[in-house]
Amino acid sequence: MYQAKTTVPISAAMASKGGVHALTVALAAELARHHIRVNTLAPGVIRTPLSGDADALASIHPLGRIGEVRDTSDAVLFLARADFVTGITLPVDGGYSHGR
Repeated sequence: MYQAKTTVPISAAMASKGGVHALTVALAAELARHHIRVNTLAPGVIRTPLSGDADALASIHPLGRIGEVRDTSDAVLFLARADFVTGITLPVDGGYSHGR
């Protein structure tokens, strides 16, 4: 069961992410007959030139670190190669979305 994180206002972000997930599932079902797979990647905090002091957020992740670009590219490669996977949203967030 999802436990709301009440310390940060996230209603709009959660609604938009829910919409992307729903679209992923619907498109996967609609396009499967054409052998088109549809999946979504849901990254957490990833170190990029725009992420600032991302290391300050390492403690929110159960794995104790923030993500690296390599973590997301590895997940994309997995989905690209996984011919029998469609309609999923794959979190790449160090376990953050699964609660603490």
